[in-house]
Amino acid sequence: MSLEIKLSDLLQDIAHVDAEHDCLITGIAIDSRVVKRGDLFLAYSGAVSDGRDFIVEAIHKGALAALCEDKLSKEVTLPKNIPIIFVSDLRHKVGLIAAKFYGYPARKLTMIGVTGTNGKTSTTQYIATVLTKLGVACGMIGTIGIGFPGKLVPVINTTPDPVTLQRWLFELTKSGAKAIAMEVSSHGLAQGRVNGIDFSIGVFTNLTRDHLDYHDTMANYGDAKKSLFLQYNLKYAVINADDEFGRSLIQELKTLIDVCAYTISDVLIDEIPTIRAKNIELSLTAMSADVTTPWGTGLLRSRLLGRFNLSNLLAVLAVLGIMKIDISEALAGITELEGVDGRMQVFGGKQNQPLVVVDFAHTPDALEQALLALREYCHGALWCIFGCGGDRDRGKRPIMGKVVERYSDHMIITNDNPRTENPKQIVDDILRGLLCPWAVEVEYDRAAAIVYAINSARADDVILIAGKGHEDYQIVGEEKLPFSDREVVIKALS
Repeated sequence: MSLEIKLSDLLQDIAHVDAEHDCLITGIAIDSRVVKRGDLFLAYSGAVSDGRDFIVEAIHKGALAALCEDKLSKEVTLPKNIPIIFVSDLRHKVGLIAAKFYGYPARKLTMIGVTGTNGKTSTTQYIATVLTKLGVACGMIGTIGIGFPGKLVPVINTTPDPVTLQRWLFELTKSGAKAIAMEVSSHGLAQGRVNGIDFSIGVFTNLTRDHLDYHDTMANYGDAKKSLFLQYNLKYAVINADDEFGRSLIQELKTLIDVCAYTISDVLIDEIPTIRAKNIELSLTAMSADVTTPWGTGLLRSRLLGRFNLSNLLAVLAVLGIMKIDISEALAGITELEGVDGRMQVFGGKQNQPLVVVDFAHTPDALEQALLALREYCHGALWCIFGCGGDRDRGKRPIMGKVVERYSDHMIITNDNPRTENPKQIVDDILRGLLCPWAVEVEYDRAAAIVYAINSARADDVILIAGKGHEDYQIVGEEKLPFSDREVVIKALS
């Protein structure tokens, strides 16, 4: 199916197009390297480059017009028949333009947006998996890829750029999707990547420190998350009442849209439909809880690990209830769920081997939750191997160090994705949060750190390898090198 639209129609409510410059647009692009003949090039400034610098390249590749926010950054000679149209605040209008070009695909879907510091990936995958198994074809968009459960294409950003996002919504709709569960990051919200999408259901998991290198303050970070519930025509909000920010969000939203809260701590929320878990039982191989919901009661069983995963499953149950899935079918679907790659993924634990868990935890709260969860199953010493990403929020590093020192017995600091930052500087930042920095081991080679821990640990010990989870690469300098925590673990245990 080919797409085409007159430029004047595409920009009808955004910018004026002279009759002499009107043309038939057959594609849109924000990256000059992928421009094709007939495209409209959207040239806005990003964090790394200015799209205006690539307008000439885009036109040479066949772009029929270009949009930019302001005058060109340098003098260039352009064909007279190629219009350069100035659009104020273009970055935040790209999503609207892309949505119109692709025929507003989100309007044909039940759009479920999941935001929060931790738990987005797991919750999104669980929603998509259960819905699909129950006959509602649900695509997913997030950190581990885009597509249908089990058939994901890798992506760069948790929330893709608006053109990529709208194109994927269009393709998933063509492939039969009836719903989409997607991670909505704070960056994606602040940068307008989801503009042009009306969400049916919004899910809030939690708010803890992260990304302050971008947002500066927790207030700004919280406002970015909150915008999902205030600016995208939501019908329903599903909110974690165990989270302080979540409770304030409930109070702010309860008179605006339908709110469903969920809690594993039996938090009391007046006059708000709430899903509650009681009689919680956790083991290394299963969890269970009696759940009460606005749609009935039942026994939730799961093979997932950790109390925080129970919280995620209550969010899933809320979404399923809102979508009118029978509670018995919803609970049966949840029982069949398997863990997400690199999220509390278990290895070893047999034949005199320590239990090794690979997780994506890369914030202070996520580390604390993972370590607390594993402490419940640990009969020996609890090890933690972790680092912090380079060129990212330095302020959370000493906090992460403090958390690991408090909740583990053996700490090994190693490289995460150091990027262009000096690894020693990253380690020094982590050490600043420790009471006993001399008691910590530092091994910059991540593979060596993992192998050392596995060879040193006793059979009743538990080792948490945190930070990279599903990633199959390590970013050192400007290079993206092949590396997988899981592969190193499997080899070390074999």
